[in-house]
Amino acid sequence: MTEYSKDTIRRSAAQLLAFALRDVFPGVEILQASCDRRGFSCDYICEHQLGDHELRLLEERLQTLIKEKIEFASHTMMRMNAVEYFLYKKQGLQAALLEEEERDLVELLEISGQYFVCSEPHLPDAAPISWVKVLDRHEIDSESGAQRIEAVCFEDKKDCKQFVKSYRAGKKYDHVQMGSEQNLFHFFDDESLYWSSNGEELRHILINMWRKWMNEDGFSLIKSAKNEDESIIDFHAEIFKNSEENPQKLAELHHSEREQPASGLFGPIQNTSTYENIFCSPENTRSELISSLHFILQIPKIFAFESQVYLTEYSSSTLHSHGKWKKAQDLLEKILIECGISYEKVQDRGTALGPRVGITALDAQGRPWELSHLGFDLTQDQIFPLSSQKNHAKLITPAPIMRSTLASLEGLIALLLEKHRGDLPLYLTPEQVRLLPVTEAEFPAVTDLVSQMSGHGIRVKADYALGDLGKRVYAAHRERVPYVLVIGEKEVRTKCLSVRARSEKRATLLGQKAFTEQLLLELGTQAGQVTWDDRIKT
Repeated sequence: MTEYSKDTIRRSAAQLLAFALRDVFPGVEILQASCDRRGFSCDYICEHQLGDHELRLLEERLQTLIKEKIEFASHTMMRMNAVEYFLYKKQGLQAALLEEEERDLVELLEISGQYFVCSEPHLPDAAPISWVKVLDRHEIDSESGAQRIEAVCFEDKKDCKQFVKSYRAGKKYDHVQMGSEQNLFHFFDDESLYWSSNGEELRHILINMWRKWMNEDGFSLIKSAKNEDESIIDFHAEIFKNSEENPQKLAELHHSEREQPASGLFGPIQNTSTYENIFCSPENTRSELISSLHFILQIPKIFAFESQVYLTEYSSSTLHSHGKWKKAQDLLEKILIECGISYEKVQDRGTALGPRVGITALDAQGRPWELSHLGFDLTQDQIFPLSSQKNHAKLITPAPIMRSTLASLEGLIALLLEKHRGDLPLYLTPEQVRLLPVTEAEFPAVTDLVSQMSGHGIRVKADYALGDLGKRVYAAHRERVPYVLVIGEKEVRTKCLSVRARSEKRATLLGQKAFTEQLLLELGTQAGQVTWDDRIKT
């Protein structure tokens, strides 16, 4: 069992990958090497694309370096000296990144005489990386030709092989393809995203669930009318300053745009997330944190995700003082331990407003994506003391408690599609029933059925576009509609329904009342799984 954290091992493995790339292919120019909670990657520019043969050579070189226990050494260098070094070594991309830094000193990692930008901590040598598998290579920027190689490492060879097996099987269940087949959403040019009516319905279902949860947890749902330079937390803090509520809980939906889209819905150009901020007195901070922690821990349970918990640690790239960060981090860690929650420590990448606890779920390829997070915003107490001006109470806190129950609505939809292989649970399906009249003579009966089922809260649609019945049934199943009902002369006369469930190969006959009762029972059973009863007591 290694003494090093997974985060430390992956960070060092990323730099080893960069070293191996330059070692095997001397003309490669490194952009950056990084890691996440699945594995590690390296972005680079090369005159030609690396094929399967080149990737195998790279993997073999990595394994050799690990076996040889090649050593790592850390150095601190003046930033401009580091820029000159990388320019001399014809690594202009690394130099350009350092020129954008504001720090005077930068941390470098040395591997066999070559230097790479890398913050601590890292391994003393490559031995703990153990087993490496190069997974994929793909283009990340068509204009510059930048490529990315993704890889994973494991302490045990069997675990590595098992992951690769699951990874290859999971690639068949890509949410982008399934979402397009089901007519939920469509991508154009890999960036522009279009949501169809069914996709918008799915978004509304999830947003309404979130609204219900917020009301149950005592939050006020608001919409910020802020100026362009003001953040949501700034606006919420101003509301608190002029309020008499203590504690005050404010929540809202936020839509943001990303300059560089990632993988499908996991990083779309437009992202929807929830902002939930809690302002309270110091004596209530701990209880509010515990309550919120139990709250967000219910998210993976509700959606049946395998999840992991992480805690961000201070790093040299963190924008706040070590003492302030450490105090807030220690409080979060103490609560995790007291609640008996297993977690992994990961280093802050310099983007967080303060230490936080995050919950991730795995996609079909084994990649972790954030579901929810909870932590502190350490910027606010530098601006003004958090006290209510109306009641003059001294409510100065370490920082506002910052929470996001849905870190990304689009990412959640992607995880749900891949988790269920496209067959969303009935309570989440935008179109639960589709009615297919055989001829125009059945139109009135179908219209009546739509009205009756809609009255029970069932999401039902009718396809009045007459044509080949087989093709219409196939189209409905391709869009993963849970129940397809064919209505012909016989069904109208006998008041029976020919029910084709997506999980069954053959149609079954059911009375109209019996089918409706069966559907409502199924919906009621699933709805019972998304309540928050006794969440704080668990």
